[in-house]
Amino acid sequence: MSKKTDTLYTVLKDVKCVKCENRGAIQHYGKYYPKGVGELADEIKVYEDVRNKPYMSRSMGFGGTIPHECMNCGNIGLIDFGGLEGYDQGFVTLTDGDYCVELAKRIIQRYPTKEDEVFVRSFHTKATSFKVYEDEVIEIQSSIDTKSMCIEIKKPHHNPVIYLNDKGEFVRCHGERTYFLDHAKKLLGIMDREGE
Repeated sequence: MSKKTDTLYTVLKDVKCVKCENRGAIQHYGKYYPKGVGELADEIKVYEDVRNKPYMSRSMGFGGTIPHECMNCGNIGLIDFGGLEGYDQGFVTLTDGDYCVELAKRIIQRYPTKEDEVFVRSFHTKATSFKVYEDEVIEIQSSIDTKSMCIEIKKPHHNPVIYLNDKGEFVRCHGERTYFLDHAKKLLGIMDREGE
């Protein structure tokens, strides 16, 4: 009987799955046998020296490429490109702007909002209805009928820091979004960037 193993992997937090849009991916690093491989050495003779000694069996991929796996849907692929050694693109890297939008969506879901038909700032949108979250520091307007969104900070001064158009594409991503990030993380109970 083979001995207990621990599966080891690396977690990437700043990527998004192209299939389910879940944040995060894992990349298998290998299996660790803390007390040796046990009877596996009977089947594979090269393991005889590590039958009763700690052993790390590292993951290997085609040509050395080890893909990432979605922690939600199991999608397997590469980050930001595809076609290498048979793997498709499975993930895109999230930027700070993407992270702001993700946190804004969480706030809209978690906290009470009001519905408003008038978008207070003009930008390229055909949206007519918005969910609005507002407190003393920020205001988030998220379209109900398109992917458009506006994130504004009110302190230290009024400034729309992120605009998304109807397709969810960035029209504006201002450097003062860090004020939004700090406040949003406090609202959501995130001590730092997801534990980094």
